[in-house]
Amino acid sequence: MQATIPVLPPWEAAMLSWAASLNQIGILAVLALVFLLGYRLRSSILFTAGSVSIIGSCGAVLAVAAIFGQVLDQVARGRLAEAIGANKRSAEEGVTFVGDFNFAALMAGPRPFGSPL
Repeated sequence: MQATIPVLPPWEAAMLSWAASLNQIGILAVLALVFLLGYRLRSSILFTAGSVSIIGSCGAVLAVAAIFGQVLDQVARGRLAEAIGANKRSAEEGVTFVGDFNFAALMAGPRPFGSPL
């Protein structure tokens, strides 16, 4: 479903912008890992004590940023779906906006900004 909303409510707009920021942090963590591994491949010793701590830190940042970015994104999209009437509930039936949690972001980096659910 696609909808055009002329003005986003401030809380949902803030959550979407934080989600996009966290996704960008995750992408930067993946790029830092690729750069570090590419740089270390040029030397005779692939992993040193310093590079192991950097790799662990990048992995932790990637995991935390990916999880919180996806959670904020799904909460904001759900609230926007309710605001535009996509989640109209009646006494007889209820329709809910179903979000997805993608574990691929934890393994290969977050999805690009603006990608569909």
